[in-house]
Amino acid sequence: MGVSNSSISAFEALLGKHAWIAEVAGILPLSALIEFIDIPEKLHIFQLTGAVPLWSWPITPSGSRLLLSDQYTEQECYFDRYGKSMSLLALDGRYGDNYTLRNPETVRQCLATETPRVIRNLHVNMSRTDPGSRTWMVTEHVYSAKWTVFYGETAIVNSLLYRPLEHDGPQPSHFLARCLFMVLRTLILGQWALVIGAAALKGWDAYFTTFWITFCIFSHAYLIPPRIVMKGWMRYSAGIQVKRFTTRLSSRRALLNTIIALNPDTFSWLSKEKRQDRTKFDEKGMKWLDPILAPGPSRSEWEEATREAINEAAQQYPNDEALVMQMRQDKDENRLSSGWNFNFLHPTGIKNYWQRFIMDGIYVAAELRLEAKPSGRKLPVKI
Repeated sequence: MGVSNSSISAFEALLGKHAWIAEVAGILPLSALIEFIDIPEKLHIFQLTGAVPLWSWPITPSGSRLLLSDQYTEQECYFDRYGKSMSLLALDGRYGDNYTLRNPETVRQCLATETPRVIRNLHVNMSRTDPGSRTWMVTEHVYSAKWTVFYGETAIVNSLLYRPLEHDGPQPSHFLARCLFMVLRTLILGQWALVIGAAALKGWDAYFTTFWITFCIFSHAYLIPPRIVMKGWMRYSAGIQVKRFTTRLSSRRALLNTIIALNPDTFSWLSKEKRQDRTKFDEKGMKWLDPILAPGPSRSEWEEATREAINEAAQQYPNDEALVMQMRQDKDENRLSSGWNFNFLHPTGIKNYWQRFIMDGIYVAAELRLEAKPSGRKLPVKI
């Protein structure tokens, strides 16, 4: 192994002089049997990429039970299988459909490949002491405080969220699969034999074996972690690029207003005139709200107030940058006209509780558009 005889002799003399070093040498190699590496996660990524670095993968007893089992490993290693991991609920911002994601764990791992950039929300509602009570919205359930909004090209996000990621190439021959299975079994058993033998002899090779195991663990933790492998799969195999942004909102109603302001399908599209119909919200584009807020007079009033506020803000400010700069300067919780405020008063003569959250959502949506620079409803034509 490239180790000189003199070095080996010196190390063996050290082992003979200090008994505790030999005892440690009898224990360290057995660390190969400890679960340092999450094998099911590796196999899940293997299903996506078709490759996994077995050269740096100490196979533990539980890992071998998975790899050498005659049973299909989908139960343990297919994390997207329903019930295997926490499911995610998807709400379609264009057609209003809602359903459970087919690939929740793959989506989580794709998002984990990028560190989100924090966008500060400086709206006055964030510091209020009196706590009043096409896009895809993904959450664990409709009452969750953590929502992920996917905004992107239809086919790409559709493929990521809706279509099961399954192998569509030719199946390997049964004979080849059995040969590879036997080679893998031989290598795993040989690995254990080396580890146990090194521990029993308590020689210098026990330290070398321990070093190799430590290097493998370090490699999987820092050099080739799952997020690096997933990033490569997204870039070279799936052709997906993800940019993450995160922010905090003052209430759930502010969250809903932000999504409405961001959703390119909030207003219907007039194909002949090639513009949005801003006189009313698109009925299908608002159906995603149904599981969260039941249709009724109160919701209709809130939707109409939101629509008028979006149009009024668009008239007051020529672009998102002007709106954001103005809100940052005066931090007025409501920059809308007195007419808008009067039209949507509660029957008792006071403001509806949701009025102050409408401009909050419009402002945060403008902040997000400034930072993310989304393409809008129609993608730019490539020449």
